[in-house]
Order: sequence, then C-alpha cells, then structure tokens
Amino acid sequence: MKKYTVYLIISIIIIFMIILISSIYLNRKVDVTFTIRPDGKYKLLVDKKEYNVTISKTLPLNTGKQKVTVKADGYEDENIEINVKNSAKNEFVIDMSDNKIAPNGLTNIQGISSNILKNYKLISITLYDNDRWLAATLVSKNNPDDNLAFAAKRENKKWKVAIPPAIEFDQEKLINTPKDISEYLNTFSLNFIGEPEEDGGV
Repeated sequence: MKKYTVYLIISIIIIFMIILISSIYLNRKVDVTFTIRPDGKYKLLVDKKEYNVTISKTLPLNTGKQKVTVKADGYEDENIEINVKNSAKNEFVIDMSDNKIAPNGLTNIQGISSNILKNYKLISITLYDNDRWLAATLVSKNNPDDNLAFAAKRENKKWKVAIPPAIEFDQEKLINTPKDISEYLNTFSLNFIGEPEEDGGV
C-alpha cells in the first residue's frame, strides 16, 4: 500500500512537471525583430505596448498571433497580424512606402503655406524615384472643382516642397525634377486648363 502511494505521488509530480514545462514553453517569450521601411520615426504598437522605432526593433513577445500597428506622423496607420512561432526566426519587414498620407499629412510637408493648409486637403498622392519624390493633388474644402497639384522631395528624412501648389507650372523648374513628376504635373494642367492655344496667322 505504501509502495502504491509512493508511485501515485511520483506520477502526480511527473504529470504536474510536464504540464508546468509545457505551459512555460508554450507561453515563453521569444525575440521578434521588426524592420520598418523607409527609414524614419515610427510608433510600433504590439501586445498593448508602444515602442519608438527608427529602422528596426527586437522585442520579446509571446508566441501565437499578435496584432501589430505601425504609426507615422502624417500617414495612415498600417495594421497587420503576425504569427510568432517557437521554432522559427521571427523577423517581419513592414513597408510603409505605399501608405497614403493622412488627411492632415500636409502639415508634415515643409513649405506648404498656411493658406493651403487652411483651405485645401489631399485627395491623391503618388511616390516616385524610390520614394524620394511625391506628386499630389489637392482639393478645396469649399469647392470640389478647385484643384491644385504640387511636388515634394524627401531630404534628410523630411518632405520639402519642390514645386509649389498651382494649376500651371514653370517648365524650367520642372526640368530639375524626375520625368514622372513633370509628367504628373503637366497632365494635371492639361486636365484643368487644356492645351495651350497656338498663335493664329493672318
């Protein structure tokens, strides 16, 4: 009877240890590396905590599915779900290049006048030249037929106006921009003011 009791106690202890070890293994934290492109300042929200990220960040996270949100000033949030595994190299690359500038994103582009900030909002934006240039269209907050376009260049990780908002553009200034930018702005002009009239002869 005593021998049986000893075996029973040992069995219970072994089962308890197996459950404990399994629980620790399944719920242990593993290193997860996030790389965010292009380089910049981002807020990474994961596991109910917020982290500052410039290029990459390695965090200890629980295994299993995790919801991740990346925030950047002036841009729409990027929301993804990842699956953190025990027996894998957990590395995730999040590309923010295609994320649209948020409606208030104009405030993050240097050189936009206070009048434009007050009276216009972004309706479309396109990135060019490996995300170093952008061309965008604005619409008046009061008149949907009042549109402007402009171009900006990323310098030292900041967007700066290269071609100010307008309907018509100085072709000499466009020479110093990528071909895609000049085509975007010229196409915009043609859509709103049409082809320039040729001088008629007598």
